[in-house]
Amino acid sequence: MKRIQILMLLWLAAGGARAGVNFEIKEAMLSAMIQAVAAEKDSAQKMALNEEFRRAFEETLALRGAARYKFAKIPYLYQVTSPDRRLRIISWSAPAGSAMHFYGFAILRRSRWTGEAKVLPLTETPMQPALLRHKTLTPQEWAGALYTKILQRKDRRTKQTTYTLLGLRLANNEFGSKIIDAAAISGDTLRFGAPIFNDRNRRMYRMVFEYNPMVSMKLEWNRRLGKIVFTSMLPPYGIPMGEHQHYLPGDSYDGLAWDGECWVLEMDVRLPIDKGLQGRPAASASGK
Repeated sequence: MKRIQILMLLWLAAGGARAGVNFEIKEAMLSAMIQAVAAEKDSAQKMALNEEFRRAFEETLALRGAARYKFAKIPYLYQVTSPDRRLRIISWSAPAGSAMHFYGFAILRRSRWTGEAKVLPLTETPMQPALLRHKTLTPQEWAGALYTKILQRKDRRTKQTTYTLLGLRLANNEFGSKIIDAAAISGDTLRFGAPIFNDRNRRMYRMVFEYNPMVSMKLEWNRRLGKIVFTSMLPPYGIPMGEHQHYLPGDSYDGLAWDGECWVLEMDVRLPIDKGLQGRPAASASGK
């Protein structure tokens, strides 16, 4: 605990809320704090250290100029930015007992020229996938994920811009999980989820995948195809549909293609051979 107290004193010395903040020093302090979280063995102490890191990071992001600073030297963070630079999401995870919890911030850029931005803390609210697939969520009831990609699409009919988020939800003792979510900005507000996913004429607000935690599932944006592609996950022979904890990689990939209004599910997508992605998805023990 003394180490954290020393870090906090250095934190105040780095500039606080005054003009001319040295973000490199702030970044170094945040890096040391999250590494202390990762190194801590005691569960309760780990949660306390993570909360100190979260608060310190929120204070930093509220400073003028922070929205444009990359914070690239802080380990364990997942950071993604939309093509139009209006939305940036920073997320990370930390265990609490046997469960993995997600934390993050959404940064809504108000001005391209001044860097002025609105910072929204993301609060995870665990929900069953069946509910997640059909619900709009606020930052205070976030589904929780480590995002790896933001795609930007405009509805040809309404002209509304929607952001599509590809995310990793990590493996626990029961499930591996990944998510394809949607987000929309209106002024200073952000909403997660939109009925832009068309699965065989069924509209969903997001797609959630669960599977055996001992195998892996590919989920990525394929630029050459212009599609979101993912491993087809299926139950083994003799296991009923719906028991997702047993699902394994199939021998094909599925995909989502944008038709101007929504992402439409396509089965058996063939991936480019020269990318080394053709063939049966390999199982692993990574849980990723």
